[in-house]
Amino acid sequence: MVSLNRSEMVNRVELSNRKIAAQTKYHGKLIGNFKTYVHGVKGSVYIANENTIFIKDFEYDGQGPDAFFWGGTTEEPTNGGFIIPIENGTTEEVLKQYDGQNLILTLPEGKLVKDIKSLSVWCRQYSVNFGSIAIPSDDLPYEKSLGPLPTLAHGVRSEDVIIIDSKTIFIVNLYYDGAGPDAFFLVGKGVKPHSKGQKVPDENGSLEKLHGYNGENVTLELPGDLTVFDADWFALYCIQFEQNFGHVYFPEQANIPANIEDLRMAVNMPTEVTTTQGRSADGPAIAKYTDGSYYGKPIADFKTNAHDVKGTVFAASENTFFILDFTYDGEGPDAYFWAGTTEKPSPEGFIVPDEFGTKQVLGKYSNQNIAITLPDGKKISDIKWLSVWCRKFAVNFGYIMIPDDFEASKEADLGPLSSLAHGVKSGSVIVKDIKTIAIKNLHYDGAGPGEISINSW
Repeated sequence: MVSLNRSEMVNRVELSNRKIAAQTKYHGKLIGNFKTYVHGVKGSVYIANENTIFIKDFEYDGQGPDAFFWGGTTEEPTNGGFIIPIENGTTEEVLKQYDGQNLILTLPEGKLVKDIKSLSVWCRQYSVNFGSIAIPSDDLPYEKSLGPLPTLAHGVRSEDVIIIDSKTIFIVNLYYDGAGPDAFFLVGKGVKPHSKGQKVPDENGSLEKLHGYNGENVTLELPGDLTVFDADWFALYCIQFEQNFGHVYFPEQANIPANIEDLRMAVNMPTEVTTTQGRSADGPAIAKYTDGSYYGKPIADFKTNAHDVKGTVFAASENTFFILDFTYDGEGPDAYFWAGTTEKPSPEGFIVPDEFGTKQVLGKYSNQNIAITLPDGKKISDIKWLSVWCRKFAVNFGYIMIPDDFEASKEADLGPLSSLAHGVKSGSVIVKDIKTIAIKNLHYDGAGPGEISINSW
């Protein structure tokens, strides 16, 4: 229990803490876009799982007199179909106007996606198809078996490891003697497991070191925004001694179910970040890329000179770059991320550690999203360029220039909390970054009847 009236106290609400950049917004299997006939019906349609459809950026003018989402048993919709409940679960309300919303549609009880051949916006009164898409009968999302954990140490083994959905891993019949001094479930990037992987909470949601298992079935959920597409491997690993007890690899591409909680977040995601007073927050939380994701302040696209170097570079913070869709063929003999202060890329630079914090020669990248941090307290505003540089032959494979007037996104001061009840007041409420809020000098009498949880440090 924290005291809430200490002067100069800062309560920080950390919403996420990830070592791997969550880069993949997975909605399920994309089957295409609505064919638009009338009333401006548009949207991208995904099969999320066996009975759930996700529609991204749905549009409809709401002018149809008796329109519903409609599941058809033929590729061309007819009156022989059935109403698919709207996002609140009702089949009684005709469709309202939509302007680019994301929707989750769950088929009625007993109906499966494989049983229907079309999805449409259908006017029941006049038997008119406002817009539709055919549903494929095969290649629908399914759980993916990764095979058993091999026995490398401490008796680790399992019958199978199964991807249930984009965030959920199920281990069948897991054995582990529990004797590893610093063992955890980890996921990570790279060709083999390593100590810089991301911890995955155990079946109880705990991040304490692992206890023993004696043939249990274990369900794990990846933390934060991570999906299985953000990692290359899953392992039971001892961090202290950097020992791999057993691992499996995730497939680069897999037609698996989407995680429903992730979809709900996509549905409820606000399109604009506002303050408590309704003003736009002029700070790090509002610079968004075209898909609605936040990567930081855009800088530039890599100029490609050799070895297929590509990617879009953002300033995630004053000292960290986020590179979207980074590509490099890995064929350079002595290539590194390289930064400097000369007028153009030159040998007079320094190595920028890779996404794992190492200064190893760069391997191959294929449209990967990575974050790299400048070393030794350096800031992006201190340098003039970032490149993929071959040190041995002094060759620039690709680069960006940092604008002379570059400034990293700043924290946004939203002002104090309004005092409405229970003695609530504060100093400034500050947006530190897109997931962190700092509240200075917070006061609250603690007498509200509901549970209130504040992490303070």
